Amino acid sequence: AVTGIDDLQLGQQVHGMAVKLGFDLDVTVANTLINMYSKTGCLCFARKVFTAMKELDLVSWNSMISSCVQSGLEEESVTLFKDMLNDGFRPDHFTLASVLRACSSLCLSKQVHAHALITGIIA
Repeated sequence: AVTGIDDLQLGQQVHGMAVKLGFDLDVTVANTLINMYSKTGCLCFARKVFTAMKELDLVSWNSMISSCVQSGLEEESVTLFKDMLNDGFRPDHFTLASVLRACSSLCLSKQVHAHALITGIIA
């Protein structure tokens, strides 16, 4: 796992290589970069990768939402969740688990549970 300063420096070098080779626009590579930066405590870099992505998928949203929750940015994770819904993405169980963790400290868990029931994600 990428966790230390040496790992961050290596990750940044690989990121630079991905940019030079044109792979930074690849959704899978970008999602992995979001996770790498988040795990090394560099959420600002994860956010830059996320906002620069031309194409987002559910993994992109889940990675960024989860990263915000793990960093204690519950309100930002809920905002991202709302943005995801507005962009037409349907949350999965990973999304809901992350958002529920955020909402538990924001007292919004019932709203997320209701959304999961209404959309049929849970019965």
